[in-house]
Amino acid sequence: MNIILPNIELKTIASIFSISSFIDNEYLIMLTKKGIIKKTPLVALKHINSRGLVVLKIGNNDKLGWVRTCSQLDDIIISTKKGKALRFSSDNFQLKPTGRNSIGKNAMYIDIDDMIVDIDVLPINSSSEIFMLTITGLGYGKRIPCCEFKRQTRGGKGVLALKLKNSTKDYLVSMRCCKSDQEVLLITVKGTIVRQKIDAITVQSRLAKGVIVQKLTQEDRVSKVLILTESFSKIN
Repeated sequence: MNIILPNIELKTIASIFSISSFIDNEYLIMLTKKGIIKKTPLVALKHINSRGLVVLKIGNNDKLGWVRTCSQLDDIIISTKKGKALRFSSDNFQLKPTGRNSIGKNAMYIDIDDMIVDIDVLPINSSSEIFMLTITGLGYGKRIPCCEFKRQTRGGKGVLALKLKNSTKDYLVSMRCCKSDQEVLLITVKGTIVRQKIDAITVQSRLAKGVIVQKLTQEDRVSKVLILTESFSKIN
């Protein structure tokens, strides 16, 4: 079953993803551009008619940006344009599940000159096999061991995930969970696509600046990052 979630304010599609089954202990994580996060049981979407269902009340001048699925045992990692990242648990203490018609909670403290750029779910039972892949607009990237991101409280400021080589021109585009046997697609504003093996990207610390993953022309920038599984059956 394909779930299509609209941007309620602008009446445009915000996210599309496939659901094979509606499991009782699975949840839908929704995050708006202004950092409002909400967790709703996936079974609440089991019976959707052709007119759709309202799953999130969105405030003025805000819109739905990202949607993921998770369990109670997973962690959530949110990243910002200036390279900050916040990791917190998806359990009921940090993020209580609510119904379709409720509003969300503040996910992360964001500086006035910063903005959220990505969110991903870290399966806690396999975190030793997973890295965080960061890609910037100028094509720099690295893999960071997940252990460098300690759990914090939802609504906190987070920690620095990378140092930008050029803080006035460069910015974080994506920070996603990845495994060494996966591949990544980088898509630029001008339509260039590069496909790379993730194990070819250097593992570095949070405070490192990364290496060039994609060479760009002066006018081009990375705009989209897709993580591919071995079978290409799942694209984040």
